[in-house]
Amino acid sequence: MKRIAIALSVLVSIVAGGCANQPVDGAPQQVLIPLVYVTDRSLNDGARPGRYYGGGRGAPQAGIATVAVSTHGAEPNPFADWRRWEPRLDGSRRRNEFVSVSASGTPPIQTVTDFAVTVGTGTAIVYVHGFRRRFDTASVNFAELLYQVSPDAVPILYSWPSTGGLLNYRDDVENLQWSNGTLQSLLVQLLADPKIETIHVVAHSLGAFALLEAVAAVADNSTEELSPGLGQIILVSPDVARERFESKYLPIIRENDLQVTIYAAENDVPLRTSRRVNKGERVGDAKKQVPVFAGIETVLVSDVVSIMNSHDSHLEVAQVQIDIAYLLNDGLPADSRPTLQRTDSDYWRIKPDLP
Repeated sequence: MKRIAIALSVLVSIVAGGCANQPVDGAPQQVLIPLVYVTDRSLNDGARPGRYYGGGRGAPQAGIATVAVSTHGAEPNPFADWRRWEPRLDGSRRRNEFVSVSASGTPPIQTVTDFAVTVGTGTAIVYVHGFRRRFDTASVNFAELLYQVSPDAVPILYSWPSTGGLLNYRDDVENLQWSNGTLQSLLVQLLADPKIETIHVVAHSLGAFALLEAVAAVADNSTEELSPGLGQIILVSPDVARERFESKYLPIIRENDLQVTIYAAENDVPLRTSRRVNKGERVGDAKKQVPVFAGIETVLVSDVVSIMNSHDSHLEVAQVQIDIAYLLNDGLPADSRPTLQRTDSDYWRIKPDLP
């Protein structure tokens, strides 16, 4: 309980813009970023914090994970302000690392709403990770994005039981499908909770498939539109079959007036591999065809990435992170974001120069 109380106090400083223990000589090497997690991974009893949850299937749990994020980014980002976070003064290093995990012992939605009340915000941001992500890796990835984007929102990591293995794609897909009821339940309860007014979602890679399946199921069982409860839906390098997207998900997106943005690339090697494995085009792979759909904003990141980071551009490329920040923090449409240049084919490209 002591660790939960500490994490709660840190989260208050996040949203309130506090800077307790600020070093007088400038930025610390790391800041501590706590986040709520919801997972149905199996427990690894006796394991170190980063391996507390494994890649097997388990009962839904929630709690608080804390990540130390380096303040020494490769490129300047006007949204990445270390003063919004609690400095790490003991054991600080110049890298990102998982620090601690503390299960709350309460139902997931109670854990989320307790945080919402504590920090005084009615906005939540849910992150759904992709293929080959351990629990600690997914936590670090989400914390990295939070530091770069700095949203005023309760951060919620939804971590399904990915095995973390490079050769376990089929196992990950099966585990993701098994786990989808947990994500559906989380969305339903968030939408029904009066303390939560807006839910933004960022889904990466295979996580986009999990999110769209969950949204489709929630929509099928709801008599009301999902917006405005669901705010910005951001699909980064979505590993989703294009045919399935057009036939199943696109009608639901339009019927519910959902705000969806797709970040795609022409040089996304993991999605090319997925295309071969699944024998079908992926939504996030723009090499053969840019994913342009009426009512959805498509952003190509190809001009600011390489084949090494195109799939994880939201974690590694400042121009992409800044564009996401304008979207999440200000709700700016593509034609109002200074990071983008319109093409002649109803989609946008990220400008190489930082705004």
